[in-house]
Amino acid sequence: MIFLGVGALLAGGVVLAMHRRQSPSQSDPLGAVPSDAQVVMAANLSVIRGSPYRGMFGSSTVPSLVPGAEDGCGRNLSERVETLVVWEPSEPGASFGIAARAPVRAQSVWECARGTMASRGAAPTYAEVEGFWVITDERLGPGAAQIAVEDSGLLLLARPGTRSRMMDALAGRTPSALGAGPHARMRGEVGPGDMTVTVVVSPALREGVARWLDEPVALERVEGVACAADLRSTTEVRAIVWCESESVCGSLADRMGSMRSRAMGSLAMRATGVAALLEATSVEQEGARLRVRAKLPAEQVLDIAQRLDRLQEEWSKPSPRVPAPVGSGADETLRPTDSSGR
Repeated sequence: MIFLGVGALLAGGVVLAMHRRQSPSQSDPLGAVPSDAQVVMAANLSVIRGSPYRGMFGSSTVPSLVPGAEDGCGRNLSERVETLVVWEPSEPGASFGIAARAPVRAQSVWECARGTMASRGAAPTYAEVEGFWVITDERLGPGAAQIAVEDSGLLLLARPGTRSRMMDALAGRTPSALGAGPHARMRGEVGPGDMTVTVVVSPALREGVARWLDEPVALERVEGVACAADLRSTTEVRAIVWCESESVCGSLADRMGSMRSRAMGSLAMRATGVAALLEATSVEQEGARLRVRAKLPAEQVLDIAQRLDRLQEEWSKPSPRVPAPVGSGADETLRPTDSSGR
């Protein structure tokens, strides 16, 4: 009886472990993101592909999960991705990671990767690690990006160190952004969306944004930012900015109001439609946080995007060449004619 009881406990443990590994939360790509990430972007591509924004999220904009296979099987895989998550670690110089979910099997991804790598003269290999097939291009060396795929349809693309961190988060050895840490908290407060972005503002990120915007206090004493967008026929964007204190948020709201007024009074901003977007945007302070909301028809948002694209193309064109002035010689100097007309 003792042995039977021990056997039943062991069998129950195995079944429970399998159930936990195959539960919906375990197949969510967010579960592969460490909770201490700096930036996390998640997109529900299965919904976006049926929205007015489908042209902006085609296969060409989805990172290839099989590097080098942008066409053929690689493009087919990209077009089948249902959920895509891209995250950036907080450590300077660390490589980003990609997690995705698609209705694919590990064998099919291996065959696609093997054929693509072999066509380049590479030596593809795979090893089974914790239920994943980890596919490596040996020719690229030990630090190159790897593909990891399991039969649940969960795919990872990252360099070995980052890939190991993602698998640690999936296995529960470290907390994941799915249910722990600042990203889970921010995502819970901003609410769901077809696309969400959550950012933990570190000193390095704050300095980088200040240089990019040429605004030294752009994110001064801001702790985090979250944004959720519903990309439907009526587009709604919600954002929350977390400040260190209520007074910091009040100062930031004043600066945003001044920038908004200047932009709305700009002829260029009105010509591109950005002023109309700002008119549809509201900013409300709630203690140590700001809530930003905007709602516009998708056609109007897409029109603004097209205008900005055309403007960027014009700016990127080389300036027309202006002919150099031709100097006059001594014999070409203009002189008043004499009385004889010479």
